[in-house]
Amino acid sequence: MLNNDPLKKRMLAQFFSKVTPSEKLREGWEKYYRRNHRIVAEIEPIQNLFTAYFPENHIKMTRSCYCDL
Repeated sequence: MLNNDPLKKRMLAQFFSKVTPSEKLREGWEKYYRRNHRIVAEIEPIQNLFTAYFPENHIKMTRSCYCDL
């Protein structure tokens, strides 16, 4: 499914926050989006640095990898 990928979770939350008709559910999706957006903002610089030093590996860092650093 989403496999703990914060980028996919953020995209999913962004989509549902725009199409959900219920105000209460929309607010929940927006909150979920903001939380995942912060996670992605923390991971992206580290992932870019890793890719710059090890371009041949093309390893995509996930939140679980980030927590192990």
